[in-house]
Amino acid sequence: MHQSSFNVITRFRELVAKTFPQERIKILDVGSYGVNGTYKEIFSDSGKYLYTGLDVNPGPNVDYVPSDPYSWP
Repeated sequence: MHQSSFNVITRFRELVAKTFPQERIKILDVGSYGVNGTYKEIFSDSGKYLYTGLDVNPGPNVDYVPSDPYSWP
């Protein structure tokens, strides 16, 4: 993961926290396979975020793999 990408998602988290201070937020990370870091660490510091990682192959930081990535029910 590039540092600039990490910084953008960190700023996104800050904006979401400011905009929705009382709500629990669901985060779906599409393409979450862990290579050189993940966004999960950005959202794991409080109980405010419910993070789910999705990718087409199982692996690090992947919580959900669709049975057919080209056909969603």
